[in-house]
Amino acid sequence: MKSPTWAIIIGIFIVLFGSCGVSNNLQSINTPKMLEAQQEMMQNMSKGFNSPKLDSLDQNRPDSLADYSTNPEANEAFDEMSETMTNMFQMSEFTQRWTVRFGYIGVVVSLIYILGGVFLFVIKPFSIQLAYGALILSIIFGITQTIVLTMEPSSGFVALASGYSKIFGVVIDIVFLIVVATADKTAYAVQKE
Repeated sequence: MKSPTWAIIIGIFIVLFGSCGVSNNLQSINTPKMLEAQQEMMQNMSKGFNSPKLDSLDQNRPDSLADYSTNPEANEAFDEMSETMTNMFQMSEFTQRWTVRFGYIGVVVSLIYILGGVFLFVIKPFSIQLAYGALILSIIFGITQTIVLTMEPSSGFVALASGYSKIFGVVIDIVFLIVVATADKTAYAVQKE
């Protein structure tokens, strides 16, 4: 027996979103390293910009660049921009720790999610239960991430945005859950032969 059209469409979306979830969770695991590299890059840019070596090269550069490197207002503006960027990307130790933990847990949840989508293509009695379980697990995981990542007030914009972005995934999962719950599932009620 062939899978119903709704199951094929929802299954494809679940597999695609689950694959994106695996990728995002792998990035979450590397978040502390990326933040450290970003901070180091901003410090190096700041050091290079305020370097006395630039003053000796001023005669070889266009006037606008020479004026910019020796202009205290420009240096101050760059320092303010650097500080703003650092504050935006700042994450507390608590948030970094939980981001990495959620990354590892999220890989497993995303793989179960993908499995739930794949089994919508397979006409077995447990396929619907697996899809329900994967969607409910994903909803619970997304809500947990949102709560934990947004409860630390000292975290920067990126940490808060990461936490609140999980709400979008929860809404999508709820829509998928409603579709699966309300769709005609007679094709999956196959009797054992």
